[in-house]
Amino acid sequence: MNHRHSLRFVYAPLGFSGTGAFGQQVRFAGSTFAPGSPIDSEYKFDSYRLTYRYLVHETERWRWRIGATAFIRDARVELRQQGVLASDSNVGFVPLLSSSLEYDIAPRWTALLDFDGLVSTQGRAIDAAVKIRYDITDHWFMSAGYRVFEGGVDNERYAFGWYNFALVSVGLRF
Repeated sequence: MNHRHSLRFVYAPLGFSGTGAFGQQVRFAGSTFAPGSPIDSEYKFDSYRLTYRYLVHETERWRWRIGATAFIRDARVELRQQGVLASDSNVGFVPLLSSSLEYDIAPRWTALLDFDGLVSTQGRAIDAAVKIRYDITDHWFMSAGYRVFEGGVDNERYAFGWYNFALVSVGLRF
């Protein structure tokens, strides 16, 4: 590989838990949950991505890359209520288009727009971030910014999620 070709691996864990109550009886993953009683929930949507990008345009300060991402998602939803436990999990592969735009603000400082996504008749997946990167050394860097992750599937079980959050990352180039 030369500087025009790049590979990137990303592990992006996403998970949270909470407690709430349903206003009516709900069936989920073969179990029935009563209204008005506390329900503990856990949600996990970890993702693993391998991205290839090709540098299509480069100037002294700008770089634009396009490519493709192999996206593996590891999703799980779990509900618990007074001895009732239901869990639904799914691991799947989603191919995505990929692009990045970089602008060198100053020595060692770069502004980045990073995008992986694809839309189809069955659903969509969009993961975009705006970041500022600081090159600690020629190999190590850190970045911070804003990320939006949205997607899902529209079939007999409608499921979409839309998440917005701040991000901090550390990376290694070799």
